[in-house]
Amino acid sequence: MKMNRRNFLQRSSLSVAGLCLTPLWGNAYDSVFGQTAPSNKVKVALIGCRSMGYANLDTFLNYPEVECVALCDVDDEWLNKRAADVQQKTGKKVPPFI
Repeated sequence: MKMNRRNFLQRSSLSVAGLCLTPLWGNAYDSVFGQTAPSNKVKVALIGCRSMGYANLDTFLNYPEVECVALCDVDDEWLNKRAADVQQKTGKKVPPFI
């Protein structure tokens, strides 16, 4: 088949459309029995548990593929409060580091 501008544009637009649709099919294969596979989890550690840092972590924990693995802060009061908050939200105890 002779390649000209019209054939090139048709084939490239079909390829781009196919690539745009692949994320829609990918989610069905990422989970095992409705749960996120452990290899697909994003593990997050927080340094600075006071305001904006914890606000970001709280937002991240709304997604089932995110897991908090550690908390670190220089203030014991905030560190223990946020560790309790994360445990209440996720049901898992997170190790605190000073």
